Amino acid sequence: MSSFRKSNSSRRGGRRKSRRGYRSSIGRAIDSRANTYGNAFSQMKRDIGWLLSVVNVEEKYVDTLFASNTMSNAIGNQSLLNGMTQGNTASTRSGQSVKSLKIIVDLIFSVGTTTPVNCRVIIIRDSASNGATIGVGSIFQAAVDGVNDYTTSQRNVATVGTRVHFYLDQTFQLDTVQNTCKVMKLVINLGFHTRYNTGNAGGIADISENSLYFCAMSNAAATQPTFKGSIRYCFTDN
Repeated sequence: MSSFRKSNSSRRGGRRKSRRGYRSSIGRAIDSRANTYGNAFSQMKRDIGWLLSVVNVEEKYVDTLFASNTMSNAIGNQSLLNGMTQGNTASTRSGQSVKSLKIIVDLIFSVGTTTPVNCRVIIIRDSASNGATIGVGSIFQAAVDGVNDYTTSQRNVATVGTRVHFYLDQTFQLDTVQNTCKVMKLVINLGFHTRYNTGNAGGIADISENSLYFCAMSNAAATQPTFKGSIRYCFTDN
C-alpha cells in the first residue's frame, strides 16, 4: 500500500513538474515575442524620427495688416486671411492645397466719441467659397435696424455649422469715458485644409473651399471706431 501511495505521489509530482515546465516554456515564448516586438517598435520609432527629420513640414504664414481701419455700421469690410499666391517663400503656397494650423490675433480698437458704441468682431470660415466673397445674409439672419446694424444680429441657422463656421464672435463697447480702447490678443487653432483652384492672383477668386475672414463692425453711423494691428494665418503646404 505504501509503495502504491509513493508511486501515485511520484506521478503527481511529475505532473506538477511537467505543468511548471510547460508554463515556463510559454512564459519564455511570450518574453521572446515581447522582446521581438519591442525591438520592432523601437526600430519603427527610429525610422519615424528619421522620416520627420527629412520631410519638409515648414510652418508658413500670411500676415494681414490693419493701419487705421474703420468699423463701419455694416459688414462690407470682410478681410480675407488665407489668400496667397503660389511660390517658394514663407508666405506662399507650393500647390493647390494648404493645411490651416492657427491664427494669431493682435489688434487694438479705439473710438473718438463719448457716446458708447457697440462693436462686434468675428472670424469665420466659408466652406463653400467657390471663388466669391460670402454675403452678409449667409452669416447673419438680418440687421437689427433692418439696414446696417449687425452687432446684435443672430447667426443664420440655415448656414452655420454647415457652410459657415465661427472661430470668434465677440462684442464689446467703446467710448472716450470708460472704455477708451480694446486690446485683443488671441491664438485660435484651426485644423482644416484650404483648397485653391488654378488661379494665382492671391485673392478670393483663387479659393474654391474654406476661405477665412475677419470682420469688424459697429452700430455707429458717425465717428466710427477704428482698429489697427495684424492677424497672422499659419499653415503648411499639403
